[in-house]
Amino acid sequence: MTKARDIADIVGDIANNAGKAVVVNDAGTELVYGVAGGEVTSTDDAYKNYDTISSNATLTLASNRNYFLAGDITVADNVTYTISGTGTLTII
Repeated sequence: MTKARDIADIVGDIANNAGKAVVVNDAGTELVYGVAGGEVTSTDDAYKNYDTISSNATLTLASNRNYFLAGDITVADNVTYTISGTGTLTII
């Protein structure tokens, strides 16, 4: 499917998809309506996050937001993971 066709299909069905995000499908080939994080709506899915940090990275927390990560997270040798900002990060 062409990108122009994807956009035309999405715009043509906009009224039936209120509150949904436009995302790339799992195959990486089409734009479709879906969920862009923050919500799990199917019993065959779950919240998920990374389990390894393999290069230097910074997570910046906004002051008016709550954040969470779950499970064991491995930080590779000689890697720095910086958490900055004034939001709240909870690791469960």
